[in-house]
Amino acid sequence: MGLFSRLLGSDRAQARETQPRPAGRLVMLGKSKWPEDVEIVGETYHQESFKAIFNASGDDSGGVVNRIAVLRAEPGNAYDRKAVAIDIDGLMIGYVPAQLAVNVQPLVLQAARRGEVLGVPARVWARNDGVSWGARVTLSTGAKEPEWTYAQQEFTRRAAREAAVRGVDVRAAEARLRESDAVSNVRGKPYSDWTTTVENWKRAERYDDALKLLAECQSSAEAEGRIWGRPPAPWYYEQAAIIHRKRKAFADEVAVLERYMSAARASDCSRDSETVEKIESRLFKARKLAGGS
Repeated sequence: MGLFSRLLGSDRAQARETQPRPAGRLVMLGKSKWPEDVEIVGETYHQESFKAIFNASGDDSGGVVNRIAVLRAEPGNAYDRKAVAIDIDGLMIGYVPAQLAVNVQPLVLQAARRGEVLGVPARVWARNDGVSWGARVTLSTGAKEPEWTYAQQEFTRRAAREAAVRGVDVRAAEARLRESDAVSNVRGKPYSDWTTTVENWKRAERYDDALKLLAECQSSAEAEGRIWGRPPAPWYYEQAAIIHRKRKAFADEVAVLERYMSAARASDCSRDSETVEKIESRLFKARKLAGGS
């Protein structure tokens, strides 16, 4: 078994669990500290992370999204003491290549001593073929590699998939996708691109700002869901519920979860039954807390 096989093996791939998040102010690395277009390694071992990232964006088939990758030093790693793990949305997705990690880990550790967390812009491409997830993640501080080819390929694939599922022709599916893309914008970009901002605001305890943004994303997710006859992406409701519970605003938590359940009941939940049941369970607990407050 090679170094990276051992480093990135199944014992490290607990992707269902959120990784412990480095504490501190997020600081983005500049060009002087980071080469352009670095492809990460180890994505294969973190398929559940990519599933969670794209489920949060409302598309369980995959696509292309931009995120902030957070660098996490692992000096205690048994196989490579210079290892640097990569988290997106609190989920581990892979590692910085070993030849670069040797120089990057000291920067991450120095930043931690200053109370900072280092981040790098990331483009995440992933595809779900129904059995497994294939993914590619590029980290770059410079001019990004053109994304339109990936986006167009994904759009064409999604249109063909929806045409087959819905029993319509590809042109009709493409028209529905364009309508869906139009309603998915929040503050000038797809609502799925706001997850990192929400996480940063939560970390900074900017709860009012986060809740306002989450409410806008919920409206967009609901509009998108109506087009496809599916429940809205649940992440934006779950995050609002977490903030309300932290504040002991149990009635508000109930309200946001009921909002999700109302939208879910008006749609086809067959593909999302596990998620709906999870939120319904949280709603039951929230109602008990609200009743006792």
